[in-house]
Amino acid sequence: METTCIRTRGRALAVPLLAAIAVTPMASESESRDGEDDADTGHSHGIEEVVVHGHPLGGEVSQSTAILDREELEHAARLTIGETLAQSAGVHSASFGPAVGQPVIHGMSGTRVLVLENHVSSMDASATGADHGVAVEPFLADRIEVIKGSGTLLYGSGAMGGTVDVHTHRIPPEIPDESLSGRLLIRGDTGSDTRYGGFRLDGGSGQWAWHLDGYSSENDDLEIPGYAAVDPHHDEDEHHEEEGHHDEDEHEDEHEHEHEDEPVEGILENSFGDYSGGAFGAAFHGERGHFGVAVAVRDWTYGIPGEHVHGEEEHHDEDDHHDEEEGEHHEEADDHHEEEGHGDEASPWIALEQTRFMADFGLENPMPGFVSLEGNVAISDYEHSELEEVGHVASHFGNDAWDARVVLETEQRGTWKAAVGVQFGLRDFLFRGEGQEMQTVETGHRAVFGVARSEFDGFTVETGARLEAVDHDPLRGMSEDYLASSLSVGVVVPSDNWELTARLDRSMRAPQAEELYFEGSHLAIGGFEMGDVDLEEEKSLNFTASAGYRAQGVWLQLEGYRYAFDNYIYQRLTSDHHDELPVVQWSQTEVTFLGVDAEGRLEVLRAADRTVDFIVRYDWVTTDIDDPGESHLPRVPPQRLALATEFAVDRFWGRIAYSRYFDQDEVASYETTTDGYGNLDIEAEYATSLGDADLVLFVAGRNLGDDEQREHASFVKDEAPLAGRRIEAGVRIRF
Repeated sequence: METTCIRTRGRALAVPLLAAIAVTPMASESESRDGEDDADTGHSHGIEEVVVHGHPLGGEVSQSTAILDREELEHAARLTIGETLAQSAGVHSASFGPAVGQPVIHGMSGTRVLVLENHVSSMDASATGADHGVAVEPFLADRIEVIKGSGTLLYGSGAMGGTVDVHTHRIPPEIPDESLSGRLLIRGDTGSDTRYGGFRLDGGSGQWAWHLDGYSSENDDLEIPGYAAVDPHHDEDEHHEEEGHHDEDEHEDEHEHEHEDEPVEGILENSFGDYSGGAFGAAFHGERGHFGVAVAVRDWTYGIPGEHVHGEEEHHDEDDHHDEEEGEHHEEADDHHEEEGHGDEASPWIALEQTRFMADFGLENPMPGFVSLEGNVAISDYEHSELEEVGHVASHFGNDAWDARVVLETEQRGTWKAAVGVQFGLRDFLFRGEGQEMQTVETGHRAVFGVARSEFDGFTVETGARLEAVDHDPLRGMSEDYLASSLSVGVVVPSDNWELTARLDRSMRAPQAEELYFEGSHLAIGGFEMGDVDLEEEKSLNFTASAGYRAQGVWLQLEGYRYAFDNYIYQRLTSDHHDELPVVQWSQTEVTFLGVDAEGRLEVLRAADRTVDFIVRYDWVTTDIDDPGESHLPRVPPQRLALATEFAVDRFWGRIAYSRYFDQDEVASYETTTDGYGNLDIEAEYATSLGDADLVLFVAGRNLGDDEQREHASFVKDEAPLAGRRIEAGVRIRF
């Protein structure tokens, strides 16, 4: 894990008590650092103020954030959103093989980290399972904004850990200066024989603008140091002990089975992937307003690595419950899987498809008392199946949903600026696991919220509120209704070089449908998941304080936080078994998160054609459960320290980065500890021109120490380590 120049801002975001009405974030017209690249080197330098475009009042926000845009994003971009963001203090990745990298913010992930595309939920199933990929593509992003800490006021009652907003500009936000511009990326690596290609085109004339993008990527099984399992011979030894109890014929069968299951050194089996997608969008920009639409599609197929435990064999007959249309979809996935050479009983995989329609609109001075109106609408048709073998679906997930947001920014009254709005939507979530009929849950949500800010002599106050109603109506079972309210207040005290902030918020989250109703085998985690319809609203009281220092050539940021939860909902591994599978129970408890994030950047050298910067990052989080049988939550990331040196000479840019992940021995029941590891990366780029286009050639060595790396936040860290030593190389073209 290398360090990169991700600009952060520590303040305390809040939202107004005078408006309990919903907001869609409105892009600020002020741009951060655009056009400030060094003309000679093509690389941007310096420590700058950060503008968060997703805040409804525009300008700088007061909550702790991490921003990636322009070249910073190009340097940081990886195949998954989790890997891309895991180079910022307080943000980790929870992998499930190379296809899945879910972001973990301040120790929280899943439904508590809301991933948005252009201010609206990605509407995938990543929050429902650790093996589900996040349906966003980092290469296509213009900018990624990470709000660390509770984002429940602006985006929904689930975002108690943080919010990731990926700005793709698939609906063009403005008329481009050029009639045609674009970018191209070709990339590969030796660690899994990855082949990636992606393009983006933007154009327009008059009052119209359009956008087109597409990508395709493939990778083989991941190369790893040593064996995939922590103790690959453990199951083999147990097998030998049982072998003597069989007769001669059974012995031959067992011998064949043993040969098939023999651990393979240096390869993470069943970690292949095949991904493609694209989008087209267009927008009209008039004198007082704008309107735009876009449609995006994705088609992913990827293996599920790990040692998978299967239940009773009789379940194979249950495929008859699938309808004809669903069966046709799975046959297509099976054919594709066989063509790629992956398809046996021990190699489960996921077939994922999504079609997403997006629209946004805006109007200046829409009515007396308001200066602007902005809105977003998204409609998604999502489904994925976890296939245990060709022709057999172990579990199936579907997510047909739509979401709409409208925000009105009020005229300034005295020293106060405010924005109010509404958000509402509907979700048809369906799932089926081994031994369970298809279950469908219709979930509706309606919210009102608002934000306000006022500058006083020597300090700024931000405050806000949100009220959200959530209704779950299952096909089978009792309906459940929840009402979640959230309040927040923050104070910012700036000076010439220092900035001190404090933020206090009270947040609530309604249980998700899967947390309430899911009951069935989940192939990927090798467990039988059990929901609980008696779950209550989750509540938290959160306090964050930060101190930032900014001077010529020096930037420092220190943040501490404490989140105290009542009725915290989490998956608890139990000692019970169902159909030979361990039971994973959705449960509630009281828990406290305590953590620290620290980042710093020092300009060692700044000259006309050369620069040298030194960067340091550190984060630590711990949990404490008020439960006599537990002491910590599962899968909480370990302490981490990262050091890096960045340098630029004329058209060359480079980085040497080392990260140290410490041992994690604060574990939950039935969870194993994780050994620490180091990661050394070295990167280099050369920028030149190709006609009128900008051309960048890049190469990077990852995990050059070839350390065995296991992410403690990963559900399969004991069976699926990260990649070993590898070389990445490619070319980026902009025109």
